[in-house]
Amino acid sequence: MTTPSQKLASESPAKARPAKPVLTLTEESYLNHCEACDGYCPSCNAITRDGDTEPDAEGYKCPDCYQSTVMGMEEALLAGHLDIEE
Repeated sequence: MTTPSQKLASESPAKARPAKPVLTLTEESYLNHCEACDGYCPSCNAITRDGDTEPDAEGYKCPDCYQSTVMGMEEALLAGHLDIEE
């Protein structure tokens, strides 16, 4: 016998979440971008807002794609958008 929750689960399969964009940087490059106060835009998956983004910023407007998704480099690392290669 199928329970109501099993029936619901079989009728509405879980949707896979799209993977976060991840940008890979060297440690030196990451530290240089942090020191320069650059930002990261997950919509563009690119470094942007050269010298105009606080480390913990979120929701700044991207000058390239115009989305309000730019975040500080440290925030991007904590959010899992950046990967530091060894």
